[in-house]
Amino acid sequence: MKMKIDLAYLYRRLGANIELAKIFEVLTYSLMILICASILWILSKIILNLFFQKVSSNTKSKFDDLMIKNNIPKTIAYFPPLLLLKVSFDEIFKNYILILEPTIIILKVLVTIILVVLIRRILNSIK
Repeated sequence: MKMKIDLAYLYRRLGANIELAKIFEVLTYSLMILICASILWILSKIILNLFFQKVSSNTKSKFDDLMIKNNIPKTIAYFPPLLLLKVSFDEIFKNYILILEPTIIILKVLVTIILVVLIRRILNSIK
């Protein structure tokens, strides 16, 4: 069961007209998702760093040490929040195509840049 708080109704009750209430609703949900994505990024970074350090301490290989040195866990940590943003913004902006399309393009560009940085860091770890 999907539960959605009708913020537009709340904003209408506070005196905003219907269109303004819908815009405030979208902005409020966007802000909430951005805050959640930031928290997810911080948690992902901490968890991945701890995981890589634990693996690194249990192996004799230098490769995992180089991965930590080249910040690969921190780079991987960007992907969960970006996925959350993509899925959430699809739902939030579904009625606002003029906002949704550029937002999705920006997210795809960010994913591409992070992938390039990740591959570069992995290759630096290998050499």
